[in-house]
Amino acid sequence: MLEPGHRRLFLDALRPPEGYSFDLAVGTTYTLDLMALLAVPLAFTFRDAQDRDGRLATDPLALLESARRHAGNIVLFCHGGGTSVPRSRQPALAFLEQSVVTGLPPRVDETQAVFHPKVWALRYVAPDAPTRYRLVCQSRNLTFDASWDTSLVLDGELMEHRVRGFGENRVLADFFGSLPGLACQPVSESQQDIVNRCADELRRVRFQPPDGLGLEKFLSFGLGRANPDFLEPKRRPILVISPFLDGGFLRSVATRRSRSVLISRRESLLTAPRDALSAFTEIYAFKPALELEPEDPDVDLPPLAGLHAKVFVIDDGWNARLVVGSGNSTSAALGSSPRNVEFMVELSGRKSRIGIDALLKPGDGSNAGTFRSLIESFDKADLGTVPEDVDATNLELLL
Repeated sequence: MLEPGHRRLFLDALRPPEGYSFDLAVGTTYTLDLMALLAVPLAFTFRDAQDRDGRLATDPLALLESARRHAGNIVLFCHGGGTSVPRSRQPALAFLEQSVVTGLPPRVDETQAVFHPKVWALRYVAPDAPTRYRLVCQSRNLTFDASWDTSLVLDGELMEHRVRGFGENRVLADFFGSLPGLACQPVSESQQDIVNRCADELRRVRFQPPDGLGLEKFLSFGLGRANPDFLEPKRRPILVISPFLDGGFLRSVATRRSRSVLISRRESLLTAPRDALSAFTEIYAFKPALELEPEDPDVDLPPLAGLHAKVFVIDDGWNARLVVGSGNSTSAALGSSPRNVEFMVELSGRKSRIGIDALLKPGDGSNAGTFRSLIESFDKADLGTVPEDVDATNLELLL
């Protein structure tokens, strides 16, 4: 699980299955680099759309043609004010203007919330073959950031003749259906049609989880619906990976557990309330910069630096639950009354494969090539920069 040598570029996850072609996509991101968005239609057209650093690696005419061909079938919702515009003029971006919709969640207690999900639903079609959907649930934004992130890819077939949808897909479909209501400006008729079709059909898609895992729940936060509390029961051991922290949420997570493990950025640990961190039995800091040998020596991937992944692991008897997605370990994101809009997915599997010890297990003879090689023990003696009961919350507006 989370093997650092098993890496893929984001655009690889967007490419159509063999024999299929792209039809439509609805995506979400907090921050947006327009040049990264320009790469998305390239993924539907070309196999080698990026160079080793994740930058666009095609000529201007290819960019122009791919944007012209696919922009009208892409709807991307992003947080208002979170868009990065390239310095140099790129004509192909003119086609993508119709693809971007800025959104803001409603204010909660006079506090502006954050539109923070990072999830894509993609529809693929092929002659004489069933329609297929792909769900890509990530911790990364649509930028060229080089941090460590997670990406869950679920493929599924649309059950065309199924009258009723799958119960477990209701949260997923409702999430996508609610997106136009968060827009800062009215969405166009064509954008609404794409979102409506996606939301309606997602109810009837049978998604296949990764081998050996079960798909438990789709989790949507900040849209006014009651969410299952994936952190229960409190007595179960838990592992938390998050770049941003706040004391109130950490205390609620670690309290009354036989074992609690926290992994974060060193700078976040140093500025978190010490009483909240003291509630954890184990704390690890993510190493600031690493370059590992890739799983495939023929694939040249760039070095990654920094932590941006959000992961929760809850041991439950012989099994374990794994929750991945956009939510940081903050009350604004995942608390009892979350303000931010977030999206996550809960999976289940054998503890021997996805449990806490499996994640922290060192490799044979060394830590090389394991997740354990990315982290180092954090000495609680370093705590104390923030007094007890003072909440030095990391602002999620940063990422």
